[in-house]
Amino acid sequence: METVRLGKTGIVTNKNAFGALPIQRISDEDAVYLLKKAYESGMTYFDTARWYTDSEHKLGLAFEGIRDKIYIATKTGANNAEDFWKDLETSLENLKTDYIDVYQFHNPAFCPKPGDESGLYDAMLKAKEQGKVKHIGITNHRLTVANEAVDSGLYETLQFPFCYLATEKDIALVEKCKAKDMGFVAMKALSGGLITNSAAAYAYLAQYDNVLPIWGVQREKELDEFLSYIENPPTMNEEIKALIEHDREELLGEFCRGCGYCMPCPMGIEINNCARMSLLLRRSPSAGHLSKEGQEKMMKIEDCIHCNQCKSKCPYGLDTPALLQKNLEDYKKCSCRESTGMTNDMTKGAILPMLIRFTIPLVLGNLLQLTYNAIDGIVVGQYVGKEALAAVGTSNPLVTLMILFLQGICLGAGILIGTLYGAKDFETLKRQISTAMMAGIGFSLALTVTALVFAPMLLAVLQVDGAIRMEAAAYLRIIMCGLVFNFVYNFFASTLRAMGDSKSPLYFLGISAVVNIIGDCLFVIVFSMGTTGCAISTVLSEALSCLLCWLYIRKNIAFMNLGKQWIQFDRALLKQTIKYGFVSAMQQATVQLGKLSVQGTVNTMGVTSTAAFAAINRIDDYAYIPEQNIGHAMTSVMAQNRGAGEIKRVKEAFRIGMYVE
Repeated sequence: METVRLGKTGIVTNKNAFGALPIQRISDEDAVYLLKKAYESGMTYFDTARWYTDSEHKLGLAFEGIRDKIYIATKTGANNAEDFWKDLETSLENLKTDYIDVYQFHNPAFCPKPGDESGLYDAMLKAKEQGKVKHIGITNHRLTVANEAVDSGLYETLQFPFCYLATEKDIALVEKCKAKDMGFVAMKALSGGLITNSAAAYAYLAQYDNVLPIWGVQREKELDEFLSYIENPPTMNEEIKALIEHDREELLGEFCRGCGYCMPCPMGIEINNCARMSLLLRRSPSAGHLSKEGQEKMMKIEDCIHCNQCKSKCPYGLDTPALLQKNLEDYKKCSCRESTGMTNDMTKGAILPMLIRFTIPLVLGNLLQLTYNAIDGIVVGQYVGKEALAAVGTSNPLVTLMILFLQGICLGAGILIGTLYGAKDFETLKRQISTAMMAGIGFSLALTVTALVFAPMLLAVLQVDGAIRMEAAAYLRIIMCGLVFNFVYNFFASTLRAMGDSKSPLYFLGISAVVNIIGDCLFVIVFSMGTTGCAISTVLSEALSCLLCWLYIRKNIAFMNLGKQWIQFDRALLKQTIKYGFVSAMQQATVQLGKLSVQGTVNTMGVTSTAAFAAINRIDDYAYIPEQNIGHAMTSVMAQNRGAGEIKRVKEAFRIGMYVE
């Protein structure tokens, strides 16, 4: 168990402190339960404040009778000695105690000192002499005041915002406290909710042996998360370093920390949330922020009278009115995207029309893909000859088999992505996206290398006629070079579908189809490049659809802009992806393996028979499309509802989907 010593106070406690601000939002019974569980599990330092409404009262209820086994820190926001004594007596009464371990001045605009006009420090000294206060501390959000407090030597502890978004000046402050043997308590360790990975937050703070982080706790699952770090403290590793670096790139700069010291606003604007809405939308579940109530709160920004009260009160020196306006403009764009269906919440509404609307773009997309593949055959057959058509046709089943396995990964990933999206678990969702992408690209490259090396042997196993085998091998090798593009497109398309958007992938496929047809005409008819030109055209069109999908997601799906988080790899999530995708891949691959066995027999009958069989196979593929895509649509609807815990809708979606199919 890791512990920390709070400087000259001599207090030694577990390196997990309980922040009691959030418990003012829950009942006495729930708060007492959480506080007692925290103590029984090893937490001994509890932080509250007079300003936190009934937070002190709840601590008093929880710790009556065991006061000597815990440390309580609370705060006064008094501006004069008279109010100081009122706050102190109220706190002692609420906490059901006769002393406070660490009593702190709560974010004063100046550093209280003996003999100053406020009389605050003199009152604090007197309270300490009376035994009502054990140690004197100060909290602040202003570096100037914090540094003055440390330099003064008057305080035993400093509570200051500190997390892995810290600047060099913040880190220097921590080191100064250590040098002066002054306890350092880190508030805003999760930066007001903008940091969503508590393990990374803990690992960063663990590097500083004099820092005690305070974790705000409102729910038992939050408490359990922090309690798990007592026995298994997270340590800094390459994965966490990459995540921290990504977050620092995204969050450093002029952003609102949500401290609330700018409040209240005379126009009723909820500044501490509205001024950081752009970040909240991208780093936390967005549904509540984009709701009707959330929109009403954001629209209040338009009532701003630019009195600049918030700007003058901001401890970070932000231009708050300008920041509010900037966030409102971004919010309007995000609201527009939500309303136009860039993503689609399929956990609400009638299932049948939703399923039909979702399935139609899938069917059209596959028809489009088959059509431009068929045009490959038509162009080659008409302008090159039946041998070329046979070479292309005899290679396609092998390519299709490999693509089906990759689509199995995409389908498995899509199920998990839809489930996590429905549950609004965006952190796990990011890891799932990264893991599936890395695994799929790796598998694609392995298949490509296999085809490049063994293409003639594979075609020999299929008993491809010697007259066309070399041409077929050349075509196969070029096509397989585009396999990674095929996977990335299908993965992005599957991800968009899992989030309820089946239209965008259709548009990208349509554009690439047109490019493929133009390429066929250019390379085959104009440049007379034969099957080689046909293969090059296909690979280029696949690369284009992949690029378009990536650009669209980068611009419109903020939480998928992972940056260096693309290198996250979670083996447990990969196992689940394979588990979900294997059945679908094998189902489709079995059909294709059957076609390959028939292909091998047909290939012994000569080039004409091979070409005819290839043409018939194209037609057969069309018949399979509706059934396949209804199943994929069902999967997306069921996955989102499963993630949201809507089990009745999962069953209903399955039943309706089976009727439609």
